[in-house]
Amino acid sequence: MLTLAFDTSTLQGRFALAEDGEILVYQPFNVGGSYADALLKVVDGMLADSGRKKSELKRIAITVGPGSFTGVRIGGSTAKAMAWATGAELYAVSSLEAMAADMLATHQHRDWAMPVLDARRKEVFAGIFKRNGTWVTVVCEQKASGYDNWWKLFLDTVDNPLDPVIAGNGALLLTGEGENLRPELLTGKPELHNW
Repeated sequence: MLTLAFDTSTLQGRFALAEDGEILVYQPFNVGGSYADALLKVVDGMLADSGRKKSELKRIAITVGPGSFTGVRIGGSTAKAMAWATGAELYAVSSLEAMAADMLATHQHRDWAMPVLDARRKEVFAGIFKRNGTWVTVVCEQKASGYDNWWKLFLDTVDNPLDPVIAGNGALLLTGEGENLRPELLTGKPELHNW
């Protein structure tokens, strides 16, 4: 069953085409402007690279936030239109859940992930996830909250704050850096990535 999945909730977009659990094409794509100009070109390129057609799509999965309102809106509208035009089933996935699965796929030696997106006003959107096969299980529900609130929840959830992969444009807001680094991280640094 041919599946197209894409995440347009952040400027670091991710696109994948898979069939029966095997990834045929994976395309990270950092958009400089708007996904309105780039999204269909990336999808068409992936289909062409795999020798497939839009009419063969049976499933389309899209992230639904949190993230850029414009990116989520463009991705959602495009996914809905493609699903309607092709008859494909449409699936919605949390952006943080998709990020966590990608983070753990990239860092095979880790079992915990905490994607963190800047929510502004001294808050971050975050969640804590644990590896579950090729996907993840939600351990701490995704929400927007203050940096200190999330840090306390993080410390209450994981045994060692150096174990999880922490990524996203809000990662350093959560962990601090330099002289503002959280004291629990003074003995080492977790895997930090500006996703």
